[in-house]
Amino acid sequence: MAEDTGRFGPYADLYLDMLNKQLTYDALRIIGCDMALMQAIGGEMVFMQQLAHAGKIASGIFVARKK
Repeated sequence: MAEDTGRFGPYADLYLDMLNKQLTYDALRIIGCDMALMQAIGGEMVFMQQLAHAGKIASGIFVARKK
């Protein structure tokens, strides 16, 4: 059985909101203060956010059961 958890879209929203409001410096520091890279990564994340809200990508949970 497979189903969309519905979590990916809201988490992408939260991630981008945090990155834009409070974690900008931390992210820039991690990537060596490369603004071009920061913009590229941000663009990719916005693209993934749009795909998530369109139902094109989703998160899932795998559960294993030992017999």
